[in-house]
Amino acid sequence: MKKNRILAVALALALAVGIAPAYAAAPRFSDVTTDHWAYSYVEEAAADGAVNGVGGGKFSPGGVLTVAEWSCILARAFYGNEVETKAKTTWYNREVEVLQEHHILGFVNDFQLSAPASRVQMAETVAKLLKDKNVTADASKVAAAKTEIADLDSIYPMNHEAVATCWALGIINGVGGGRFDGNGNMERAAASAVYSRVKKVLGGASSGPDSPVEPTVPPTTGSLVGTMSSVPLKLGKADIATHAPITDYWSQQSEEIRRISDKDSFNAACQTIKDSEMILTQGELNSLGRNLYYHYAVVAQKSDATQKNVNDAMGASLGHGGMYGTQGSGYQFYTIRPLRTSTTSASRFASAIAQINANPNMRDVDKAKICVDAVCAQLSYQINGGASWDNGGTVGDCESYEMMLNQLLSAAGLPSLDIGGNVTGGAHAWVQVKLDGQWYIMDGTITESNPSAIVFTFAEHEAKYGYSGINDADMYKVARALIDTAYPG
Repeated sequence: MKKNRILAVALALALAVGIAPAYAAAPRFSDVTTDHWAYSYVEEAAADGAVNGVGGGKFSPGGVLTVAEWSCILARAFYGNEVETKAKTTWYNREVEVLQEHHILGFVNDFQLSAPASRVQMAETVAKLLKDKNVTADASKVAAAKTEIADLDSIYPMNHEAVATCWALGIINGVGGGRFDGNGNMERAAASAVYSRVKKVLGGASSGPDSPVEPTVPPTTGSLVGTMSSVPLKLGKADIATHAPITDYWSQQSEEIRRISDKDSFNAACQTIKDSEMILTQGELNSLGRNLYYHYAVVAQKSDATQKNVNDAMGASLGHGGMYGTQGSGYQFYTIRPLRTSTTSASRFASAIAQINANPNMRDVDKAKICVDAVCAQLSYQINGGASWDNGGTVGDCESYEMMLNQLLSAAGLPSLDIGGNVTGGAHAWVQVKLDGQWYIMDGTITESNPSAIVFTFAEHEAKYGYSGINDADMYKVARALIDTAYPG
């Protein structure tokens, strides 16, 4: 069979028929290492010259493909010559037209094309592609597949044949427990696997019944919020409708939290916290800390007290190796900015983080002790000493201890809050941190003078400094609710 010429395209994931893979000596993408379940598939597609990353040496394996992107993958991979004969008006119109001519894709509007491609949709297009290429599956194996798929009844009967065909050929596997998960979305990594398997089947070989199961991506009901794009985004006020929050975390909260927090803002902020790792490790961050490839939840700017509580809560929160914040004018979304690592303090604290990482079963409270001990080892107390994470100073007051401890806790993966206010004796700053499922206070200035004093209950800290109410200000209540909802455990 004549191979189609691989097109040079800007689409981050475009697949084409190619020669047997010659894998690189080292992983091509920093986020698809040799222990990733789809490593060989991604490397194969890259070796074919068919897969590109999303910038910064990353592939974004967990990014969700849209129907338009999946259409481009199929058309460019298996009908590349025909695609080139079409007039181009959009980045996907030629590919969609070719698939429609081959009866692989039906009528779809622009909204449907921009929605994530479900596993059932991919099964339908793959089955029709195989039919168009005169490739059939063994009828007895397809029949057997229908008895093996535990959740087949949750899939529309009209799709059963396509799903069973892909299952029987090992092209689109289940997600464990005999489940196909038809409504789940398909990741970029999984799309690379499907490419590899379809290529093998078209070449006359079995795709392999022992192919690993693919992780499932929760369906997003047509919204792209919480997923990665294959192209850079410029989100703004016009995207408030299309990028509204997709999950209602706010309604799960207590009556008090619902009263003091804006619903849309709370849901958008919670989405960012839940997706922190994706935002920091995939795509590309600009100088303001916005991921250019991530579909943030966008909300209208209200500037009322309930939205301010959410904004202030995010401004006070740290975790997942970053600091949270708010961006936008007339609209807004919530970001996480990574901690800077090219600072004197960061390098000094590297051994503490290494010690924590070396013991994944370590209790949170033990991690916290390592963090506060590291801060106290660097700092000596001095009013207006001015030491910070950035300048690497060695003398500082309560604010220096508080800020450094918050950042080190975040680097250790422990969510924490910046707290400050007037106590008996004047202004003071300290940390609230979630350890082993409970909220505590840490205060580096106390630990500096008494190394055994690591964590305190709110009541203990309030009694020591003679204050009340600060720890339970509305913004901190909202911040704890966001973290409790978004963080596991």
